[in-house]
Amino acid sequence: MPIETVCQIFYRPVDGYRKAEHLKHKTAEGWRGISSDELRTAVEETSMGLRALGVEKGDRVAIVGAGMAGMVAASRTGPRHP
Repeated sequence: MPIETVCQIFYRPVDGYRKAEHLKHKTAEGWRGISSDELRTAVEETSMGLRALGVEKGDRVAIVGAGMAGMVAASRTGPRHP
C-alpha cells in the first residue's frame, strides 16, 4: 500500500515496527528512550491540544522546540487517516 498522507508516514513505522526505544533524546540525566506507544501518545495529545486551541485543517502553525522528541511529536500532528 503506497503512502499517501503525512499521517501515514508517521503511523506506518510506529504501528508496524513497534519498539521499546523508537527514539532517544537527551535529558539532564542522560539519554532516554521513547517507545513507539509513548511517541504515538505524544503526537496524538499534541494534535488534540492544537484542535482544542482552535487550529483547523489548512491553518499554519510555527513549531518551536528544543528537543528532537518534542519536534517529532509536534511535526506529526494531525488527524489519523488509515
